[in-house]
Amino acid sequence: MKKISVLILCMLAYVASCHSQEPTCKQENMMSLGNVCLNLEAKPDTIIPYKTTSERTLNLHVFNAHGVAKNTQSPALLLFHGGGWNSGTPKQMYDQADYFAKNGITTISVEYRLYNIDNTPPRVSLMDAKSAFRWVLKNAAQLGINPELIAAGGASAGGHLAAALATVNEFNEPNETILPISPKAFILFNPVIDNSEAGYGYERVEPYWRQFSPLHNIAPGHPPTIAFLGTNDKYIPVTTGEAYRDKIRAVGAKAELYIYPEKQHGFFNRKRSVADFKDTVLKAHVFLENSLKP
Repeated sequence: MKKISVLILCMLAYVASCHSQEPTCKQENMMSLGNVCLNLEAKPDTIIPYKTTSERTLNLHVFNAHGVAKNTQSPALLLFHGGGWNSGTPKQMYDQADYFAKNGITTISVEYRLYNIDNTPPRVSLMDAKSAFRWVLKNAAQLGINPELIAAGGASAGGHLAAALATVNEFNEPNETILPISPKAFILFNPVIDNSEAGYGYERVEPYWRQFSPLHNIAPGHPPTIAFLGTNDKYIPVTTGEAYRDKIRAVGAKAELYIYPEKQHGFFNRKRSVADFKDTVLKAHVFLENSLKP
């Protein structure tokens, strides 16, 4: 009985110690998330141009990794915002970028060309995503990044751009050095992964949908992938998410799919639901910690 009482006291002490490690975020624009205080008005540490096009110059919004020892290379995460390849801004991923940077991952929210601004088709958005990844690879030393530990992620159409980095060989920028693209892992928030007639965006990519669709080009060597999807998503059915997960597993890669009952497209955004935002970010963090190991 005495041993059981001691054990219970030890367990309670452990729980209390874990709780005491949670940050107290006193500032009005801060929010506790995991082991950090998230800045609800976060801004990148630097904005770096990575590509000049006939439409405009495109930038990387870089959040530097915290707590990384001097002369140590950090892992990295490239994030692509959503908006149907039509609209959107890198600011949409600032919350996630601030969190991951504060957990030792250099996080970059990528700007890419959009139909509503640049009058460009979806394939051009993918060309930019590839250019961004290659620019980071070539400039990893300047950024303090380990080029072998670069993950990618995104939301909706941005999730497509991330996923396509591992599945689509076409749509490279002309005259650009074609460095191999090998993301270490993917974190995908209700991603567009099926561009067939039964999926999303088919009418805009019909001539090249099969080459463009991540679901239809999964092959051995696919990166470990975690995805989040709501059951009431009007763009990506749960069956599509399940097929994507199963195809990745079928080629021998790790794949996790988290289904959120009655949640709609975009449910993971903090301004939509703090609880779902926290849950998806924390699950993604655990996944990345296991995937971004040297």
